[in-house]
Amino acid sequence: MKTIFYNSKIAEFFTPLGGFKTVMLFGFVFTEKSALSDSVIAHERIHQKQYAESLAAGLCLASLCFILLPQCPWLWLIPFVLYYILYLAEYAVHLIRLRNTDKAYFAISFEQEAYDLMYEYNQPEETRRHRHPFGWLHYLISQSHRTP
Repeated sequence: MKTIFYNSKIAEFFTPLGGFKTVMLFGFVFTEKSALSDSVIAHERIHQKQYAESLAAGLCLASLCFILLPQCPWLWLIPFVLYYILYLAEYAVHLIRLRNTDKAYFAISFEQEAYDLMYEYNQPEETRRHRHPFGWLHYLISQSHRTP
């Protein structure tokens, strides 16, 4: 299945600021460019995996909530937006804490993991670091112990 869309108008709409030309939305990658480097593709693939994990966790959460609150069918939207809720909430916290949009962006645990592992694809298999499920949580937890 095609998951990267090049020369995308959707990317143009969602990336007007910050110099970014590529965005991952609901598991699909949209870019204004006609090609992406292997490292950028690896970065976006990590975001796709993070989204899939958030979707799975959201399904569990929505199922539990639906059992407790069966009169709220909108709860089934939670799985599809949980990644973005977490992403934006973390960005907002970092923005308040750091008072700098670039620093806040790079402090997001999803971005830290993606940037940290995006060059691993070209490392020899025996020395390559592999991504672990919910690996972004490690970055989130280790951040809480750091001082600005």
